[in-house]
Amino acid sequence: MLRTHLFLLVLFVLALSVPGSAASFEVSTVDGLRFEAGLASQAIQPTKYLSLIFGAGQTQVGGAEQDTKHFSEGVPYAFLPMPDGSVWVLDSINKALKRFSPDGKVMAELNLGLVVPNGECVIRDFALAPADGFYFLSASDWKNLHTDKDGKIVSEIEGVTDARSIGQDPKGNVLIEIPVMQALLRFNPAGEIVEKFDFPQSDLFEAAVYTDLDGNPFYVKGNESSLELGKFVAASPTEELVLATFPLDLPPDRKAHYVSGKVLGVDAARNIYVELIAVDDDGVIHRHRVCKVSPEGKVTAQSDIRVIPFQSPDLPRHAAVMPDGRILGFYLKDKSYVLCTWTIK
Repeated sequence: MLRTHLFLLVLFVLALSVPGSAASFEVSTVDGLRFEAGLASQAIQPTKYLSLIFGAGQTQVGGAEQDTKHFSEGVPYAFLPMPDGSVWVLDSINKALKRFSPDGKVMAELNLGLVVPNGECVIRDFALAPADGFYFLSASDWKNLHTDKDGKIVSEIEGVTDARSIGQDPKGNVLIEIPVMQALLRFNPAGEIVEKFDFPQSDLFEAAVYTDLDGNPFYVKGNESSLELGKFVAASPTEELVLATFPLDLPPDRKAHYVSGKVLGVDAARNIYVELIAVDDDGVIHRHRVCKVSPEGKVTAQSDIRVIPFQSPDLPRHAAVMPDGRILGFYLKDKSYVLCTWTIK
């Protein structure tokens, strides 16, 4: 199972080490990544949304200089866009969860040292919980913690070893993706397990911590030539419903293949956003597409995007969906953490 953020790191290395080979297409190198020239010229570039300076101040987030133990390779672990345009940023390096307005002001802040008072504070991911509370995935002791808005523990789940990411369903339950178990687990706010969705056998598979209005989790699975978006509609045993299929419709002489497919999130209208990446054996990117899919499974918009690579393979996600449908991502520039957007057309 390939992870998109790790894949971007690999491509960055390939771009520096693999010489160009004879091909029936032209290659362009942009920001250290090698693209098929047509994709490079047509893909949507990121638009700056919010720039935060690295540092230990209240309006700053931790960077490489603060990340002395290389918890996250010098960037915040996760971020979550809100309906009012603000963004929650998980600044584990500075042991804080901060809500930034679009102009960079801190609207709210929670000291993560209160959540994990003993030992290292390595919070890998977070999600909203009922009554303005939070769910936190603690990678220091592999627990999922449910807190109130002030950081007081309401309940905790132990034994979620190597859990990758977490999310909240419409009923306030928490979804936990655990690749080593090959399963997606749902727990209620009291910390009691509700359902277990076993992963199907597939060449490429990525479970999502995002759901439809009924709480059915989405996933992407398939192989090098075709991927499909589906959702789990039952657990134990797991039942699936396919919503949309994405065959790789590139010319055969490109010799490109899918290496990653994942759900980036859902917008306020419950449209699903799916990221599809295809490369050739030389690491040239031939597709980096985001498709907007209606709840019924119809593709209503799609665009190729151009990202700026980063070297933080442990992050639970590299992009999220804003309520208005824009894709929110990030890049590093000078001494700043820059949140950026793409609009899918």
